[in-house]
Formats: sequence, structure tokens, C-alpha cells
Amino acid sequence: MRREKYVAANAGFHGCPGGPRRAHSFYVAGFTEGCLRAAYSWCERVEMKTRDAIRLATRPGSATAAAPVLALQDVSKTYTRGRIIVEALCGVTMTVEPNRLVAIVGPSGSGKSTLLNLLGALDVPTGGRLLFDGRDIAALSEKERTRFRAGNVGFIFQFFNLLPGLTSIQNVELAGAIAGMGAKGLRASARALLDLVGLEEQADMLARDLSGGQMQRVAVARALINDPRLILADEPTGNLDRHNAEEILKLLRERAVDGRAVIVVTHDQSLAVRYADEVISLLDGRVEAADRLAAADEVSDASVARRELGSREVEFKVGSGEGLTVRITCSPARDHGAPGMGRQ
Repeated sequence: MRREKYVAANAGFHGCPGGPRRAHSFYVAGFTEGCLRAAYSWCERVEMKTRDAIRLATRPGSATAAAPVLALQDVSKTYTRGRIIVEALCGVTMTVEPNRLVAIVGPSGSGKSTLLNLLGALDVPTGGRLLFDGRDIAALSEKERTRFRAGNVGFIFQFFNLLPGLTSIQNVELAGAIAGMGAKGLRASARALLDLVGLEEQADMLARDLSGGQMQRVAVARALINDPRLILADEPTGNLDRHNAEEILKLLRERAVDGRAVIVVTHDQSLAVRYADEVISLLDGRVEAADRLAAADEVSDASVARRELGSREVEFKVGSGEGLTVRITCSPARDHGAPGMGRQ
């Protein structure tokens, strides 16, 4: 049953008090409406007053408009494996402002996934401070962090993590039920989100019958059902063709409004430059560079000039006038593959 537990735990149930065990009970109950009814019934019994207190304390109204959504101050994260100490992150300082899409790039092993787990309150720093609207998330208990995630964070996973025996709309509804939304109006909200991502005709299709692009769109709708202040996407375009990848990033770009922030981890430098307001490069657990880009609507219409600087560098110039110059460093061995992630 280990596989079922993993799928359930990562299918949008990180906000479920009781965690994977409770989510697993929904999974093995069968992919039926009974699964949703069980979720609704359970949500009516949780300590809603505590949930609401955590949600209200960390929603946009609790901070000034100019305050960052996230602020990391000298954050570090270490893991111990036997006698070996692994420094996954070291001295990371950064801010994420409202109404912005931030792309995090870097090679495998650079600390991107560890950083994303910290930003989503799935883990806590070993050192430093992580503030959400000025509130120290690491100071919350595990139970409080679970409720915080349910009310404030939307996760989009690289491999979708949909429940294959549920329909598109049921996958979205279930995430809403786990987040504490009442049954009344939940279906209408889920359907409206599927309409938003262009899947109104696939709402009643089983997830297993959807294409990769359609499954990722369902995952986006599921992440938005709790109206999150923060949207985290881990390689959301990694399994998509170029057209679907751009469509997904356009959708995420459109959600970075009304005080929300979107953070996308990606290996695709060109998509990061095209759609992000800011690109943060990680290398060996440290922030190597943080570039603020032109507004996304300006970039999307801008001409992009490209010229070879040599066997190890390619330079892109985005926008008109002085524009923005991004220099990407790549090794000759990768000339026919993905570029390296160094930035200057």
C-alpha cells in the first residue's frame, strides 16, 4: 500500500490534519462520490476556529500592501545522514513580493526542492527566519503549519499527482473539502476553475483519461480552489510540450494578482525569462543571482535577440531600448542539450 499512500499524500492533501493517513483512507475508500462525502463530513468535525485563526492571521489583510509575501533571512537547511551532514541550503536571503511571479532555476542538487519545501511550510529551516506576511512560520507547531498550508498555499506538482479514478472536477473538489470548504457551492467553484483553465468539457472525464497537458491544468485548478495567497509550482512544465508549457505559465502569470505571489521552479531558462518578474539562480544551496526582469506583458511582446559569445556563453537581450541582458553559461558538452544554469 506504500504507493497509494504516496499518491494520496501528494495529491493536494498536505493541508489535511492527520496528513497522509487520513488522505489514504479517502484513497482506499474507492474513487467514488462517497470519498467526497467522507471528506465533507470529516471537515465539519475539525477545529475550525483554530483553522480560521491561522488563516486570518496570514491572509493579505493582516499585512501592509507593501510588505513582502515571503521573506527569508539567512535561511539554512541541513540534513544528517548517519555521520554525514548535508548542507542543502546555506545563508539564503530573499523576498517575494505580492503580484509577482518568481522563477527559481538551478541544476539538479542545487537546493531548489528543499527551498520549495520550506516556502510551502512542508519543512522548517535549520537556521535563519522564514516570514509569511511578517509571521514566522517556523514558530508554528506542526499542526498549525498543516492548517496554514490548507488555507494559504496551493501546490502544483511536476507529475500532477491526481487521483486517477476521480474525475477532473472531483479531484478539484476533494482538495477544496480537505481545505475546509463546505459542500455548498464547492462544485460550482470547482467547475468555475476548470472553466478558467479551459477544461469545461473535460470536467467529468476520469483523470486517467486526460492528456498530460489536461492533467496539469486540473492540477492548476486544484491548487487554486482554496484561493491561496501563495502558489508553488515544482517543474510544472517539465512533462509538457512547448505549447502546453507556455499555456501553463500564462495561467500562472495571470494568477499573480490581488496580492498573490507565484513561485515556479524550472529548468527552462527561456520560459523563466519570458514569464517571470524575477529569476533567482541557486547553486550549491546558495543564491547565485537574483535578476528582476521587465514586466511580463512587456517581455511577451518584446523582441528577443540572441548571439553566440563563444563555446561557453549565449547572450539574450530582452525588450526594446536598453532592455535586459541575460547571459547564460553552458559547457561545451551540453551544446546539444539543456544549458547550464549559471547566470551573470
